[in-house]
Amino acid sequence: MLVAATVLALQTALGLVFDPRYRDFTDAELSAAVVPFAIATALGVRRAGARGRAETLAAVTLAGSAVYIVLNEGLRNCQALWFGAVLVVLAVTI
Repeated sequence: MLVAATVLALQTALGLVFDPRYRDFTDAELSAAVVPFAIATALGVRRAGARGRAETLAAVTLAGSAVYIVLNEGLRNCQALWFGAVLVVLAVTI
């Protein structure tokens, strides 16, 4: 489920970075997918072993996309702020 949420978040984030016209923020759907993993991470449930390159690249891409989307949309757009926050939480969770 974490892989599926990450792939969908990457697709949406990169879509908003490169072609934002007529795209919606999927903040509610992504929030519902990210919150359980964030809670599990906060409680200390972690996977054994080292983090792979794909996870690191996905986390960096999500964090960078979050910064760009928030700056591009402006600080008065609450949907952009929420979506950026969810992307950062997912990046930290991965």
